[in-house]
Amino acid sequence: GAPDEAALKAYYEGHQSLYMTDEQASIEYIELNIESLASGATISEDQLHEYYESNKERYSTAGRRHARHILIAIKDDEAAAEARAKSVYERARAGEDFAALAREFSDDAGSASAGGDLGWALRSDFVGAFGDAVWAMKPGQIREPVRSEFGWHVIRLEEAETDTTKSFEDVRAQLEPELRRAEVEKLF
Repeated sequence: GAPDEAALKAYYEGHQSLYMTDEQASIEYIELNIESLASGATISEDQLHEYYESNKERYSTAGRRHARHILIAIKDDEAAAEARAKSVYERARAGEDFAALAREFSDDAGSASAGGDLGWALRSDFVGAFGDAVWAMKPGQIREPVRSEFGWHVIRLEEAETDTTKSFEDVRAQLEPELRRAEVEKLF
């Protein structure tokens, strides 16, 4: 017949290790993945326009400028150098040939023989005050002497390319994923 209750209990107690199971835990987890969260972030048209406006310089290309200059080095007399620069400027303004003046007076060994011609250049090619002056000029204009760390410059702007900025529509496809990602990164 079947073993009685007492015999079963005694067997179980003698062989308990056979009836043990490993401890278990139920785990739920969330993976924080920027890319997948970004794809779900909702972005309004206003947010896109705002993002475009505040990052516009990233979608802009500064046009180049073609300038000539006459450099009057300071040497050891600031006032004399400034006076020479002003006199050269007046002569250029009065219609004397700028290139001829550059060949005669410029202390810039690199451009004097070329009539002061600096060729086409980007804004980043020029030192601060000189670049600021060139970019504020209109073609054909001769600028009053500008001081840089090299001395006094009399500048004539020959030609200018226009600066270009891609329109909102041109960069919209690129803006959206960038903005989504930026929004999600704020949450982290």
